Order: sequence, then C-alpha cells, then structure tokens
Amino acid sequence: MGGYKYDAVFLSDLERCQDTTEYAIGHTHPRESWTLSEELRERSGGTLEGLTYQDIRKQFAPKYYKLWQRDYHEAPPMGESFRDVEDRVIPYFKEYVAPLVNEGKNIWLCTHTIPMKILIGYIKGMDETAIMKLPIENAMPYVLYGNVRT
Repeated sequence: MGGYKYDAVFLSDLERCQDTTEYAIGHTHPRESWTLSEELRERSGGTLEGLTYQDIRKQFAPKYYKLWQRDYHEAPPMGESFRDVEDRVIPYFKEYVAPLVNEGKNIWLCTHTIPMKILIGYIKGMDETAIMKLPIENAMPYVLYGNVRT
C-alpha cells in the first residue's frame, strides 16, 4: 500500500496480521505506532483448532461442521460463532476506528476473514445471511471512504 500515509494502524495481535502489516507498510509505519488488539482476532475454532479437515470429519458428523460454517449463531465446541465475533469486533470498531474514519483520518486495519466480513457487513448494513455469503479474498486490501456508522 505504498504511497499512503496512515494516521493510525490497527490490527489483530495474531502474528500473521503483524507480518502482513510489516510487509505492506512497515517501512513507513514502525511497529511502535501500531495498536494490536485481541478484539480483531480471527474466529476461535475452539476444540477444532489445530485439527485437519480429515480429523474433524472423523470426530464430528458432517451436519455439525456444516452448521458451524453456515449458521451465524452456531459455534464449534469451545469456539466462537460469527455472532460472538461480531460482539467483540463491532464495539471495538465503533469505539476506536470509526471515530477516526469519520474525522477524515486514513486508517490501516488488518484483520482476518471473518472479522472483515462482519465489519464490511456492518458498514454496509447487511443482514447475517448476506454477511455469511460475502466473498473475502485473503490479503486483499479494502478501501473505505467517507463516514461510517458508529
């Protein structure tokens, strides 16, 4: 994202977001200026984390895995639903990011697929079904202009 100057840098505290940010803007925005946040983390897979798809298929009936992937309110065991992610991402966005955007500041926000779906859905006023279907490409920048709702 060369050529852009950011007034604030927000990102998930997970290493892959830090690596992406370092690669994309680290030469102009040193790590000391970044705000790392647990609230911007990817959805927790709970007991599924670290398992391969083959392991999951062996341990759980297909209907459960499909439900966890396609239902906004269902979560894997000890994990988070899309709704759970929304409940942490949106308040963070409203408190820290949206006010700066609405002041006309340039903001770098680096997060993961599901939090990004939820943020774009929130900004666009989409319902849960539309959010679930929203295609998000890995490492694809999204540029937002103008005021966002808080």
